Amino acid sequence: LRPDEGAYYLAAFDTPPAWNDPPLTTIELATFGSGVQLTGYTLTAHRLYLEWRLPGRVDADYHYFGHFLDAGGEKIGQRDSLLWPGRYWCAGDRLITWADAEIPTAAAALRVGLYTLNNGAVVNASVVDGAGNAVSAWVDIPLLSAP
Repeated sequence: LRPDEGAYYLAAFDTPPAWNDPPLTTIELATFGSGVQLTGYTLTAHRLYLEWRLPGRVDADYHYFGHFLDAGGEKIGQRDSLLWPGRYWCAGDRLITWADAEIPTAAAALRVGLYTLNNGAVVNASVVDGAGNAVSAWVDIPLLSAP
């Protein structure tokens, strides 16, 4: 901390705190090449929530994106943000991220992916199958209706 920045606190829990915010919708498990898994999401009128399972420490700091697609598959909005830094990941941890975002009322799908920055270039992380083969650069989640 810098002078005048206050303090920070660490807390140890016997059991993890309960999630009491908007209910999360469980999705079909999507595993990325780093081992991180996307397991759920929630959209509110002005916020994107994503639920992740972490594989343990990694040497990369990932960013995530949420693209909002219309019924024709065209991107009509997006929100990018930094995921929790990889050096802090612990095996089996559940991470819930949230980012303020204007969710378009015409959104029919949510596209979620991970990427790193390498000398200013975006490098997408692949979604992999059970054998570790790359199958896509993102996950598309059909939405029943936008919030």
